[in-house]
Amino acid sequence: MKLALAVLIACLPAVGFALIQESGPLALRADRALAAMAEGNWANAMAAHDQLIAEINQDASNDRLEPEIGVLYFRRGLCEMKLKMWKNAMHSFGICYRYFPNPEPYQGIGGNVFHKHALLKWAEAAMADQQWRTALDLFEKFRLERDKERDRFPQGLFYLNRAVCFYQLGELPAGNENFEIALQNRDAFQTPREGIWAAMQVLAQAVIKSNEPQAMIDWVRKNQSLLRPQAELAFDDSHALLEIARILLEAKQYTAAGVVYQLIPSSDDVLDQLQKNAGASNRHPQHSRWLENQASESSIDWLKMASLAVIQEQQGLLESALDMHAAMAERFSLPSQRQASLFHAARLSARLGMSGKATYFAECLRRDFPDDLRLDELERMLKSL
Repeated sequence: MKLALAVLIACLPAVGFALIQESGPLALRADRALAAMAEGNWANAMAAHDQLIAEINQDASNDRLEPEIGVLYFRRGLCEMKLKMWKNAMHSFGICYRYFPNPEPYQGIGGNVFHKHALLKWAEAAMADQQWRTALDLFEKFRLERDKERDRFPQGLFYLNRAVCFYQLGELPAGNENFEIALQNRDAFQTPREGIWAAMQVLAQAVIKSNEPQAMIDWVRKNQSLLRPQAELAFDDSHALLEIARILLEAKQYTAAGVVYQLIPSSDDVLDQLQKNAGASNRHPQHSRWLENQASESSIDWLKMASLAVIQEQQGLLESALDMHAAMAERFSLPSQRQASLFHAARLSARLGMSGKATYFAECLRRDFPDDLRLDELERMLKSL
């Protein structure tokens, strides 16, 4: 879960840094703090904002700066977020929102331009601190109070974050509803792909914790056309799906793992589509990447098929598992892959009482891998047929 949350937090966009509308030494020091932020020097920027806020609090003559002072607290909160000081950030965003509202009617010029936006960042900080219910309440408060013209925000990530909070609270239907909004509107909302896979990993972990696999099975099947990787992005997306499926498989959630594995396209299909996209006389830039993967011991195709064979066997579909291993022995020529496939094909054939097939695969294994330590085990199985 920590990795998935880290990905979602990393997707959070940078926010513009409004200047205090003031002249003189205070504005100059504010500009220096802002410059430190622009350089990514978050510790120095936070210290500069702390100093500014302390000076303002000590000088009664600065009352006329309100509500602009809220901008300083907002920017300090951003620095604290970058430094992973989640509780401090929550405190800063809370001060920005609670104590520095704009006079009504507010036209969006001057004042605390981040007054409502502070609610969103407050929610994100609460989420990073794993205060899921607080985060949901703040996300909703921002949704209801924001100015629809001025308070623009990344909607895809907004709904992904809400989904994650619901999943962490065990409220899977509400999580799925928000996830679906982010997914179905991924183009209009610019939903980040990394965020989609991170949220899906949190869903997998929530399903394991609650032992409600059907919540994931139904959701994936319903949205499979949107989840299935496009050829241009399939390499990284397939690896993300492999990791999600692996988590489910290790937790013995076999059906849920299976529907995730089925989302992963075959490398041949991807290569065909890439070639079509590039044109007959050209080679797509990702072509060699896929060819290299096909030739590796941990190729996407191998991992998918081997895992599906495990799932089929665990579900009692022994003949399907046997067919999968037989196909893998024929298709994959790397020694480690062929050796494993031949052994499992022989073992399953023996379990099914198919003496002819069992003998054939065992003989292939003995011929190609005479040092395999499992040959004696297979011999005993064959004698019992």
